[in-house]
Amino acid sequence: MIQTNQSIALVKMTEGDVTRITPIVTEAFEKATLEIFGEEKAKMQSQMIDDDALRQSAFDNKTDAYIIVIDGNESGIAVLKEFGKNAYSLELLSISPQHQSKGTGLLVWNKIEELYPNAEVFETTTPTFATRNVNFYVNKCKFHIVEMLDMEKIARETGEENPFAGDEHFRFNFRFQKKMEISK
Repeated sequence: MIQTNQSIALVKMTEGDVTRITPIVTEAFEKATLEIFGEEKAKMQSQMIDDDALRQSAFDNKTDAYIIVIDGNESGIAVLKEFGKNAYSLELLSISPQHQSKGTGLLVWNKIEELYPNAEVFETTTPTFATRNVNFYVNKCKFHIVEMLDMEKIARETGEENPFAGDEHFRFNFRFQKKMEISK
């Protein structure tokens, strides 16, 4: 059920906000992985999200990080990174569990689109096991699946660290894309 009476704002995040926001992201990640992993492993996986990891993703070059404020309460985070002219990657979208499955995510996504009126394309990824995320991006936000990524192969080819190496649940990710219609 969509709760259209919610007040939603995206507030630019600063490095001083990280310690306060990390537990919200951790709680949402734990809830998202609970069904797949069970309680113990979900808790272990969520502990990979700490202040340093969040700081690294939220304050990278060409990155905008926003605190999602719902009805006056800090309730999540959205991180977008510019990867080309008018092209943005949604690096992280996390909303506290009490606001999930109520249409809030779509309202937040609509706010993001409003913040980037010149965007021609948005991209994001999510693990293939995360069916709720896949449903959200494809059926709610109207992204298209454009590729299935093998994260272990990418890590080998790029030399970048894969924090989920060896965990088959996180090996494959879908890459989504949404091309925007720009009013001229």
